[in-house]
Amino acid sequence: MTVERSGKLNKSYICQNILTNIAFCEIIIKTFRQVKTKLDDKVMGNNNPNNMITIKDVAKRAGVAISTVSTVLNDQDRVSQETRDKVKKAADELGYVKNSIAASMKTGSTKLIVVAVPDLINEYYTDVIRGVEQTAVKHGYYTIVFTTQESPEKEKELFEGKFGKIIDGAVIVPAHPDVDFLRKINKPVVVVDRYVPGCHLDAVMINNYKGARML
Repeated sequence: MTVERSGKLNKSYICQNILTNIAFCEIIIKTFRQVKTKLDDKVMGNNNPNNMITIKDVAKRAGVAISTVSTVLNDQDRVSQETRDKVKKAADELGYVKNSIAASMKTGSTKLIVVAVPDLINEYYTDVIRGVEQTAVKHGYYTIVFTTQESPEKEKELFEGKFGKIIDGAVIVPAHPDVDFLRKINKPVVVVDRYVPGCHLDAVMINNYKGARML
């Protein structure tokens, strides 16, 4: 950030950077849409009424039973390597993409943990995200980051909506003074950094007073 000699912020410089960032975000969104279109085109086909490649199509191409395809795609060891290679080749040729959401409905687990923080500017929050991500990966979980911008409304909307039903758990630096609503999602939730009176959730706090005395 540029500062004038008078000590005042250079408003022209700030506005220019804001416009640059907006343009950059538009490029990212445009690119994302193009990639999504290509992926949609890849998984679409004409082998069934819904134009979506299914394990039935893969089974037909590979010349095996549907149950065999399911076994291979779920990385189970009940088939020979030859059959496994045949199924994977058929899936690749058809452009089959596994529906992870449908699979999670059967298992009851998405292996997805949301990390909700106020922003991504504060290095402390990025450290929290990094730590959660590194630990989650070791246990076979994935993380998705959500910023609340210190908005209690955004926070509640995130967890009380459909998103709260598909995650396996959450790590949150709360923006809301009352986080009791998080208990309603019936998922493991850990509150980080901010003490919330009457909170009945697991929490990890920093003893700032003791830390200051140790300096």
